[in-house]
Amino acid sequence: MPVSVNSITQVIKNIEVLRHRMADIYNPDKFSTLEEQSKERKRLFSIIKELVKWENINNSLMFDQAIEEIRKSTNNNPPLFLDPFCGGGSIPLEAQRLGLNSYAREFTTGNTKEMDTPF
Repeated sequence: MPVSVNSITQVIKNIEVLRHRMADIYNPDKFSTLEEQSKERKRLFSIIKELVKWENINNSLMFDQAIEEIRKSTNNNPPLFLDPFCGGGSIPLEAQRLGLNSYAREFTTGNTKEMDTPF
């Protein structure tokens, strides 16, 4: 399935939504003090630190936790993921493991391959 301009536009919109959701850490209604903001930031970073450890590659509980955080931060509407220079496709694969719809293509000199996605 080719990626349309509408799909790319949706990805850009979703990135904007994520950017605003990430700013929730600084939302005085949710995290009113610098201490609360710092605590939430550390909590989110701790999830990332655990997720990237090699021994957690098949840890479904870690992935479930990360997926839940993504869904929570996007009002259960995860963004599309587009990688126009996907190479072997490992980054779109990881995006899919995190519950994102992944669209990937590889455009290189002499080689153009499409990965019909979502994976």
